[in-house]
Amino acid sequence: MAASSDNSNLCSTLASQLPGQISYAQDADYAASIESYFYQQARLGPQCIVYPKSTSDISRIVKTLVARQGKAAVRGGGHTPIANAANIENAVTIDLSNMNAVSLGALDLSSFQNDTDSSVGPLSSSAGRSHLFEPNNPAPSVSDQSFSNLSSDTTSEKAPLNSPNTLSAGGGATWGDVYKKLDSTGLISIGGRGTSLG
Repeated sequence: MAASSDNSNLCSTLASQLPGQISYAQDADYAASIESYFYQQARLGPQCIVYPKSTSDISRIVKTLVARQGKAAVRGGGHTPIANAANIENAVTIDLSNMNAVSLGALDLSSFQNDTDSSVGPLSSSAGRSHLFEPNNPAPSVSDQSFSNLSSDTTSEKAPLNSPNTLSAGGGATWGDVYKKLDSTGLISIGGRGTSLG
């Protein structure tokens, strides 16, 4: 009984720090969240569910949990079958569903091209052979290939380095959110085959 009381006090503290971002068993948001777990064994009864909207909210939640020695589970998409991983009985569930933004950006890859490291040798020698996995070996084997020959694209065109090549997804995003963002871009990402996966 003491643990439940401690968690109730913890939830009250979080509610005062993050007004409007906590739900309890009597709230419709709470019931909807519990029912939305894919697996029955993950449909547990946390003392409260907190819905952070930013990384600073998460920081505040974690600091409070640590200071109070509270237990918590973190929910992304709510698809894990493991009890106490994405939901937890009589403790705090941190539901990241409000942090579901998906964005595309450009990462400057020029610093990664033709990079050399004397401990592993250059990525490509003048003979067009890789030394990457053969530290300081001046004579690579015949089976080594240049990284430029590994592409299946037979054209000499390459995507510009400033084209979108980085995808960022919030902790509450699902693969459905990611695929929706990519749908009109002609880009792909390797990910879950189910759109409800987080």
